[in-house]
Amino acid sequence: MLHGEDFSRVPIERVSEELGRRINLWRLSRQIKMADMAEEMGVSRPTLQRLLEGGNTSTETLLRALRALGLIGNLDVLVPDISSSPIARLEGGPPLSERKRVASRQEPKSGEAWVWGDEEDSE
Repeated sequence: MLHGEDFSRVPIERVSEELGRRINLWRLSRQIKMADMAEEMGVSRPTLQRLLEGGNTSTETLLRALRALGLIGNLDVLVPDISSSPIARLEGGPPLSERKRVASRQEPKSGEAWVWGDEEDSE
């Protein structure tokens, strides 16, 4: 069990196993059968089993499990919304949701020769 442990130093596989263990404990505490939970989630029983064992599953499977257990509302605790952080408001900058991406540099097409740009024409 990893309760209270610093998850930043734990291998991802162990964190995944712990997540599966916790989801399974919530399922058991609510007395939900695996077949019933899988049906509620809209996934197969083996997919749910893989999640509960800490195996490789999709984010969607995880979210479906959280919703089936009534835990989806805790998503804000896992990944807080910083789109309008107090620091951004104090600094007077635009909310993160209004910021624009920096345009990427255009690479020369494969047929075009690339030059430094500081050479003069030799004509």
